[in-house]
Amino acid sequence: MSYRIRLGVVAALSAALLGALAVSAQQNLPYGREERNDMVAAQQVQDPAGKVQAYESFIQKYPDSVLRIYIYKDLINVLFTTAQYPKVLSTVDGYIQFLKTVDRGAMEKLNIAEVTLTSEIYPQHYTYSRTIIAMLSSGQEITGEIRQGAAAHAREGLSKLGQVGQAAKSAQGADVAAIDKQLGEHELLYHQVLATMSWRAKDYDGVLPELGYLVEKTPEDANLNFQIGFSHLNKSTPDALKGIWYLARAVALNHPQADSARKSVVRQMVRRIGVGPSCMEEDINAIIQQAGGSLHPPAGWTLIDNSQINAARQGITYVGLFTDLAEGGDKAHITWLAACGLPFGLGEEGEPTYEAVLLEVEDTSANSESGGDNSTTGEGAEGITVILKVAATQEALKSKTANLEIVIDGFTKLEALKKKVDETIRIGGTIAQFRLDPRFMIRLNEGKVDLSEIE
Repeated sequence: MSYRIRLGVVAALSAALLGALAVSAQQNLPYGREERNDMVAAQQVQDPAGKVQAYESFIQKYPDSVLRIYIYKDLINVLFTTAQYPKVLSTVDGYIQFLKTVDRGAMEKLNIAEVTLTSEIYPQHYTYSRTIIAMLSSGQEITGEIRQGAAAHAREGLSKLGQVGQAAKSAQGADVAAIDKQLGEHELLYHQVLATMSWRAKDYDGVLPELGYLVEKTPEDANLNFQIGFSHLNKSTPDALKGIWYLARAVALNHPQADSARKSVVRQMVRRIGVGPSCMEEDINAIIQQAGGSLHPPAGWTLIDNSQINAARQGITYVGLFTDLAEGGDKAHITWLAACGLPFGLGEEGEPTYEAVLLEVEDTSANSESGGDNSTTGEGAEGITVILKVAATQEALKSKTANLEIVIDGFTKLEALKKKVDETIRIGGTIAQFRLDPRFMIRLNEGKVDLSEIE
């Protein structure tokens, strides 16, 4: 296992450890002959599994031995290279505990200074964190206890980065650029661990700062944007606007769960605006497109809310509806959202009441070109779908241009209706669509026409 960053003084550790063996003949050493022989025998084992067993046996046999200073790092290395990751974690914790509590006087007899012991702690936080990433990559179980340990080590590692960097750069001949690069890699690793552990713990308040750091590094990462959006919607004080933005961005970036993310965007917009999804299709698509082009929403970005829609609904009139929509712009947008889904031209009993001049009847059925009439107009027939195109305002009537179309399903009196072209009929339905191009048109679904006029 390669430790990618060291304090300058840490480089002296190996020499100090080897030097300690050279004084083994001196009197009053803090270990016995058998203890030292067992250590040397364990170090000479070549087989990885045998070496692990020998080292663990030594620690168990000599739980207070100062010679563990020679054992722990090599044991961690062998455990990591053989993918025994849970054991790496517990051994790292054991090593740190040893470094913090070992008798300093005994260490001095091994020519190991206090500063060396202290400086050796930081690399263990890094080792623990990179082991967590390895466990995640290999699909190994992360228990609640391990998750807590991972977060603690990552936070401690982050807190020591400044000190570690300063010490490393102060060493003679230090490559500052290389050190900064390594520090950045370590910082990224710690934030990745913290983000993943918070996400798994469903700590959506705690995960957001970590995700925010990571997404700045890789703004096109669809999963980070997905997690940010989800977290904003599920944190203790939900932020629907940010949730909508980042989930929309995840959709734009083709997240594997893009369909689910889009549904969440739609649900949040329906909840905020109070309008059915079909009425907001263009708004939904526009937000996805806009979020796909920018990591963060523009300053002051917001969405229309239900209060604006309700206010607009109070003032809607038939004449005003056509006028406002035809003008386009923000007013038309609000008017449309307020009107979409509302009944148009329907009386108290649901009967059609709005008078308009019929200009065209379009038969949309598959057999409309068959030339036969019996299948569609006969008594008891299932009927067809027709679209009535009418002039619904005086301006449209003057220009003989349809500005309202009514979709009627299951219609059975097509030939009779065609005889009413250029005459006034009563229609109604539910406002469903409108367009400005190629010419202005409002569409009603679930349409009705007064059949008594076409008997």
